[in-house]
Amino acid sequence: MANKPKYFSKKAIKALLVIAFGSLMFFFYKQFPKLNSKNDLIEVKGILKDFSFKENMNGRTKEYLYYFHLSDFNASFRIEDESVSAFKQNSFYSKVKTGNEISLFVLKSESSKLNLTDDIYVFGVHGNNIEFLNVEDSISETKSVKLFLMYLAFLSLIGGAIAYIYFIFR
Repeated sequence: MANKPKYFSKKAIKALLVIAFGSLMFFFYKQFPKLNSKNDLIEVKGILKDFSFKENMNGRTKEYLYYFHLSDFNASFRIEDESVSAFKQNSFYSKVKTGNEISLFVLKSESSKLNLTDDIYVFGVHGNNIEFLNVEDSISETKSVKLFLMYLAFLSLIGGAIAYIYFIFR
């Protein structure tokens, strides 16, 4: 007599958890902005009203809260966590003061939020003729993380599905 499928054996449930993890990674992948080149960005110029650079420990991970506020806009401009390592923070502190004009590069698709109180992610920062966050570096970092999430999602979904099928018919 053939073995009955074991849909909810411990190993099959673990395989389902891998599939759920893959689905979550795919969700995170889809949340990333569609950013392929500098053509997807616009330059926003304004007078620097305020800025803050904070780092919080959130469990085992570090969260970076790097914000800029410009006098002409209600939105808060935030550097994405992936781009923080490329931002020249010390140079920014010494060369830029509140009241200086700076340029921030943001997604074109976010331009409708400039006068809302939302956070808008920044992919480039220039001020006093100095580049503090290179746009190309930010795009590259964002693409790398997005690609990693896509592969992780794909491998988890396929591997989990294969393992599940194997364990229920074993």
